[in-house]
Amino acid sequence: MIYNPLQQRLTWGKIDGRDLWKVLPATRIKDVEIWCDRQRDRLDIRLYGFIKNVLKDGFVDPTIVWYSALKQEFSIHPGMNRVMLNRVIKIPQRFWIISYDENSFYNLAETFPGLKRLRLDKFGNRDIPLIAQHRNDNRMFEIQFEDDRLLPNFRTEENSKEWTELTNQKGFHVWWNNKLQMTVGNATEKDHWVVDDVGGIYELGLKYYFNWEKPNAFIHRKTT
Repeated sequence: MIYNPLQQRLTWGKIDGRDLWKVLPATRIKDVEIWCDRQRDRLDIRLYGFIKNVLKDGFVDPTIVWYSALKQEFSIHPGMNRVMLNRVIKIPQRFWIISYDENSFYNLAETFPGLKRLRLDKFGNRDIPLIAQHRNDNRMFEIQFEDDRLLPNFRTEENSKEWTELTNQKGFHVWWNNKLQMTVGNATEKDHWVVDDVGGIYELGLKYYFNWEKPNAFIHRKTT
């Protein structure tokens, strides 16, 4: 559990994604090669279990934005894969903005219009129980109220079976920076795609495994 000491040293609030992106510049995972290297053994999670759960139940909130008022810098961690997927599907997404060098909520709210205070306990205190849970790869943490919906297990027996069946039927080649980065599933010569960024990989996952029929946004047919 995380109690009073952490909460009293930070200034934070919650904000809707529509308000957040009016302030922050568009953020994306640009380096497809690094993403592919890290996720190669977890594609069933990233391109199936994760997407399937979001399409059914929405995002597990919040996504964390770490903000430095002194440096005028921000970082989204963890949660960038949620941001990349949502560049394609565009559904409601909520964020927490956490600042370790801004002592005033009012100042933070001036920087991020639409920012709201986190809920208080019945006595009006902020020191209510939070939970920091491990993500699937055991490297990053998720912070949220202990009674919020927790991150699900994406690698289930059902998901693994469905993923195997789907990838045996069809797949795609991912190109970026004039280089073949990876092949997913049973891809043919007609399935070569160039992606703009990691959002394009999620778009391909949606297209091939979830019958996503909207116009291509971050992917292009490889022509040469």
